[in-house]
Amino acid sequence: ARVSPDARTHMQLLASRLDPPSLVRLLYPALSSYTDPDTVAFPRHSLSRAALTTSGAPIFLLDALTAVVVFYAPAQPGSPQHQLPFPPPQRSKLRAAVNAIREERAVTPRVVYVRGGADDPAPFDDFLLEEHDVEGCDGMGFVGFLQQVEVQARQFMQEA
Repeated sequence: ARVSPDARTHMQLLASRLDPPSLVRLLYPALSSYTDPDTVAFPRHSLSRAALTTSGAPIFLLDALTAVVVFYAPAQPGSPQHQLPFPPPQRSKLRAAVNAIREERAVTPRVVYVRGGADDPAPFDDFLLEEHDVEGCDGMGFVGFLQQVEVQARQFMQEA
């Protein structure tokens, strides 16, 4: 995707004024998961689709310095995950985490709530890395790359 000169200048100026922890958050957002709005499932995930799929968690909190995205994974109607309150209740730990992130920032992040399967997932998906359509990965993504390395290593060990 092409970045406009104004957006590039804005990001350069923003990055030049950030303290180290904020710069890290700008470059690599934090992603955590919740089993429900009051229970943290895992405090830190990698930003790959495979990590999200294998976690099995229904709710994800993505903290990307200028944006905070709460993403509810798609769920089958009638399933326990489909019954989770959306958006999270005001008094929940998830909402408290979002509010704490907003309060600690010099620049207030934009908060977006996305229900997978019903809303456009782009605000969440745009922050994921190592996807299947990455150029130079032969369409396999990071997990596929690791599986290919494992297969080749096993073949090499059998031949030796």
